[in-house]
Amino acid sequence: MKRIWYVLIFAAVCVGFGAYGRWGEVHAAQQVRQGTVSVEGIELPYYIEGEGIPCLVINNALAMRRALSQDLRKTFRFIFSDMRAMVPYNKTYDLEKVTLDTFLDDIERVRAAVGFYRLPLGRGSDET
Repeated sequence: MKRIWYVLIFAAVCVGFGAYGRWGEVHAAQQVRQGTVSVEGIELPYYIEGEGIPCLVINNALAMRRALSQDLRKTFRFIFSDMRAMVPYNKTYDLEKVTLDTFLDDIERVRAAVGFYRLPLGRGSDET
């Protein structure tokens, strides 16, 4: 039931913000593209799947890739990415210093790396 709510809320947000042209470039359909963005010695992975309206989905990228249906990938181009608190990191890096600005900077760096000007942001939880 939670998944249905996530999908409905996600779809409403995307439709409410506009059509394809407002999200920046819409690239042709392709297989999963992946890469990493280096931020202060931490590698933030990203995976791009689907076609259509781009949407950045943050945190727990592997779980969110499994949670969102293949049918949604026909309408949305998902960019799944983990933030620095979710990935293996150099133990000398102090996670206690991570702030909201830190996460916003991570999101901006991933957005710039994948080449989209604007995109809606989604976040889910795999907790029950």
